[in-house]
Amino acid sequence: MNRISKKCGLLAIALTVVGVIANLTVHAASVHAVGWQLRQASKVHGDDITVLITDLGFKWSNPQTGVTIFCQPPKWNVVAFGAKTRRYCQTPLQSFHCHAQSAIRVWAGYAFDELKLNKTGQSKANGFAVDEYGPAVSTGKSKQQEAELLYRKAGFSFAQLKSYRGFPHEKEIGLLLSRLYSLPEHPGIPCAFQFRRKPHDVLRESLTTESIAKTRKPISEFSPPRGYKRVGTFGEIMNDSAAANGVEGLMDSLGKPLYR
Repeated sequence: MNRISKKCGLLAIALTVVGVIANLTVHAASVHAVGWQLRQASKVHGDDITVLITDLGFKWSNPQTGVTIFCQPPKWNVVAFGAKTRRYCQTPLQSFHCHAQSAIRVWAGYAFDELKLNKTGQSKANGFAVDEYGPAVSTGKSKQQEAELLYRKAGFSFAQLKSYRGFPHEKEIGLLLSRLYSLPEHPGIPCAFQFRRKPHDVLRESLTTESIAKTRKPISEFSPPRGYKRVGTFGEIMNDSAAANGVEGLMDSLGKPLYR
């Protein structure tokens, strides 16, 4: 009986140790968000943009303007903070729009988000499927004729959007990024956008993704700062110089305005 009691006691201790280790593992995992980190450059917002995409949600950081954006399930409210102005704004995802859209329309008479693009192909990059979108092509016309027709209709002679597929929450995060970068809204995470203005214009890039890597971040990464003043619009959280530099860079990338 003593031997049996000792064996039962040792078994109980072993199970307890296993349980403690398991609980520690779960606890360690619970204080970290696992996902991907993207480095992007945008003519709308600037270079060195960091995008975190995890099961816990989304974080977008722009060191040039000092703006950070959080968007998380289940409510998917977009909360943007301006570190330089100590202001923040909040809006439902479906109501969010980028401050640069009006500037593009005033300057050029159009906006990227108004472009009608169709899926033209699919490739693979960094372990993800990449959907490719471009303007609709009519049969019976040469590429030159198509480019001229598209330019007369939309102010562009060529446009191509690329989007990653396979990320968590890609429907909501893809919509937010499309609106943040003022791009056409299509499934997936926008990773590249390039265009030509006139049929013989240079190829211009509005969005590029410079790197993508798996990452493990503490959940404190998704903790918003405190003590900021709430304002009504995204544009108000930026200081005047940051907003002006962003619009100026965007206008330079677009070229001369299109008068219609």
